[in-house]
Amino acid sequence: MRFPSYYHLLGGLAIACGRDNRLAVARTALDSLNGERFVGVIISTSDPVRQYAFAASARWDGTRLWLAPMPSGRDVVVPIGSDGHPPVFELTGRAREMLVDSSEHAAVMTRLAMGARFAAIFQGDAIPSGATPVPGLVAVAIVPGWHR
Repeated sequence: MRFPSYYHLLGGLAIACGRDNRLAVARTALDSLNGERFVGVIISTSDPVRQYAFAASARWDGTRLWLAPMPSGRDVVVPIGSDGHPPVFELTGRAREMLVDSSEHAAVMTRLAMGARFAAIFQGDAIPSGATPVPGLVAVAIVPGWHR
């Protein structure tokens, strides 16, 4: 079995994203995400240290997952991975601890993640107005071709 094509490093926790994503909502009906509260983290494609976090409400339109920034702002499309699913995961247990509580941005992330059940971490350059800079919150590792 192949490992994912990439994963996000949150402290000592690797959040798998990509074709073999086991922590994603890939096994959940995406339409059940409508109205769910999310915390989104966008990693700049031009400079991966530039990262922005925002609270959002999700909307699945049948082909794309949209995050509507809260309290307002232009909706952001979460990219669909090579496995056909967006890079999202449940924000529970250790994932919540590492993303929210264990960084220099803990105060901001705690506020943004309040009430959130899911997180989406993805690359992009469309930053919603009101998104908070959280430089270096997430480390990204590209691991092509790893096998078990």
